[in-house]
Amino acid sequence: MAKKKFTLEFVDHVLDNVHGFIDLTAVEQEIVELPIFKRLQSIKQLSLVSWIFPGAEHTRYIHSLGVMLIIDKMACKLNYTDEDRQLVRLAALLHDIGHYPLSHAGEKAYKLEQKESTLDFIESTNKETLSDILNLEIPRYSRVKPPDPYHHEKIGQELIAHNDELKRIIHKHCPFIIIDDLCAIITGNYDYDKINSHRISDKIQLLHSEFDADRVDYLLRDSSFSGARYGAFDFGVVLKNLKTCKHLGANIVGVMPKGLSAIDQYQINRFFSYTQVVFNRHVMALDTMVVILMRYFIRNKVSDWLSPDELMKAVQSNTISDYFISLNDNAFWNAVREINKKELKPNCPPYIKQIAKLLVLHKEIENSENFEAMLNGFDDCRNAVVELQEFYNKTCLANGICVMPSYQLTPHLGEQEYVNALKSKGIADPEINDLKLRRYQDGLVVIDRCNDFRLVIDDKRSISRVVKDICSISLRRYKIQTN
Repeated sequence: MAKKKFTLEFVDHVLDNVHGFIDLTAVEQEIVELPIFKRLQSIKQLSLVSWIFPGAEHTRYIHSLGVMLIIDKMACKLNYTDEDRQLVRLAALLHDIGHYPLSHAGEKAYKLEQKESTLDFIESTNKETLSDILNLEIPRYSRVKPPDPYHHEKIGQELIAHNDELKRIIHKHCPFIIIDDLCAIITGNYDYDKINSHRISDKIQLLHSEFDADRVDYLLRDSSFSGARYGAFDFGVVLKNLKTCKHLGANIVGVMPKGLSAIDQYQINRFFSYTQVVFNRHVMALDTMVVILMRYFIRNKVSDWLSPDELMKAVQSNTISDYFISLNDNAFWNAVREINKKELKPNCPPYIKQIAKLLVLHKEIENSENFEAMLNGFDDCRNAVVELQEFYNKTCLANGICVMPSYQLTPHLGEQEYVNALKSKGIADPEINDLKLRRYQDGLVVIDRCNDFRLVIDDKRSISRVVKDICSISLRRYKIQTN
């Protein structure tokens, strides 16, 4: 008997104020009704940004649905089969299912506690800041980072791989989907793709690259809700010019030259979205307060918050615990209220109570003595390190907390710069050729008519080539009562 062909059919829809109606297939309809997915309705996309930009009240729930819509539009333009469309739609829908309370602030708290659970909160924050300063001298794309088991996408992978109910729903409606493929797309696992003869290379890129469905949705959504128009760009033009080409057996997703102007608009507005909204000085003050307080909750089990190891065990169980479902923004505020009601332990730093009181009053810690710079290229970064360290040592290290948000227009190097960085680390030519493929997969390429391609930031027609190294740096000292 011939295998029945899978046809993508929509059975329901959700109304979104950014994209309009978002259609759902049967498998998606069941998943969005699960408590583990509805949990995302109680996690704000931008943490406490709404305190500064009052309209930014959107959640990880609607963002996930938006990413699903965007990736499906990309898949349709690339002529995916219905089976492949459903695969990438599910990857997009589930890509944030493992997110933490208050989004990236919660993730940072768990990462720091996993690494530095014996250090005082202020001490470890300053240690991380100093590390960031020194890392400015290293080209970002040549840095090698070990896998992070507490990244929200890795947490999501563990949830999907171990949760029987979620897998049952997927297998019931989509028996053709390989769970390992789904998880590899969610986590951007190109090593898995390489082992499997680059079967899902382009599908990973649609969710993990310089231009992917996740970035597209959050830029458009953050712009719409915050009122700051920096993230807006002409997605339709890019979509119309999307195509793929082959390199070393892998499909590479890129854009035709007519889409370059919209790509430049995307790159530049993404830069301003970060510098003006995400790294706003008031937003960073609030994020610093949240991270410090959340680390205290984790370390002292306030309101039964789990340690990193206990959290990992909870997500690796075959049934999702009530604890994890309730681990959302509400859990954070419940713990803040508990801190304000109870007498703290004698060895508790006084600034913990201070921060908790300020947050209840919707106030932030005072910041002063800023170091700010707009740098262009790694030479500028190297030259700034000495000045940054001097500022850091004089004004930040002794008392208070400092954070250094830094962001580059594109975090990657051009092809030749990338090859030079690899050679400087003693990497041999055969491996360099293999890593260049990874650079194309991670990046964004321009594909000409004859399928010649190059990185956008190496294309003379692109503004991104001129401004790719611009980096915005701010170093601030926050006044906190330490005794």
